[in-house]
Amino acid sequence: MMPGPAQKVAAKKVAAKSNVIYAEEQLAYLRKDPKNACLAYGFVCRGDLLLNSLMGQQCRLRCYKDLGGVYRIEVEEGAGDWYIPYRHGKAFYCDVPKGQPDGTMVVTFPMNGCALEVVGQHNANRFFHDADGTSMPAGDRVSKLRIDYDEYAGKDREAENYVTRNSLVKNKNIRQLEPDLQVEVPISGYDNLGSNFEHTLICIKRGTLWTVYQTVVAATTLWRKGDENDSGKIEYAHIKQRVPIVIGIFQD
Repeated sequence: MMPGPAQKVAAKKVAAKSNVIYAEEQLAYLRKDPKNACLAYGFVCRGDLLLNSLMGQQCRLRCYKDLGGVYRIEVEEGAGDWYIPYRHGKAFYCDVPKGQPDGTMVVTFPMNGCALEVVGQHNANRFFHDADGTSMPAGDRVSKLRIDYDEYAGKDREAENYVTRNSLVKNKNIRQLEPDLQVEVPISGYDNLGSNFEHTLICIKRGTLWTVYQTVVAATTLWRKGDENDSGKIEYAHIKQRVPIVIGIFQD
């Protein structure tokens, strides 16, 4: 998944913000009760480490509420959790030693067409973010888990197709969605620049198992008509229905 317009605008705005709100309670909830947390909240993963690293490693995760209706999990330097970097046309990976404590997370950049694959090593699990689902290195390998787009997008891409049919593409001022998909009506005078789905896959350790959960957000970028200097306004909608939440389980 290449960063879409919404993600590029978000990166600029995040850097400029000083009034961010920490949301550590939501991050703790995600560790303790991930399925219900992913039903209740939308999360997206961000951070320079995700896009600028050549190999994944340990990190510190912080959670912020500054993206409208969803929460941003920021990947920062530190320890306690792990991240898989992303690069278009590559399959970068992170080696996570076996025996991680309960609640340990492995995160990566949101997906839309990419794949997550886990290959067992002698004393570790190698987590790949396979860009576009076509970039794994050549050679034989035995995978513990592989999650392709069709699996996390859900049956017949039902959620994405539903949102597309009822999105700003059809009506630039009102989003006709079910109650749990309602979002703020865009400010008058804005036009739709483009929408994309962000599938955030989060691997969480519990006991001897890793479980892969997902939270899905639709991000739409809008810009003010006639204003060439307007960097855009982003509308986020947490998609709670028509998407699978638990999408994979494998042994440590």
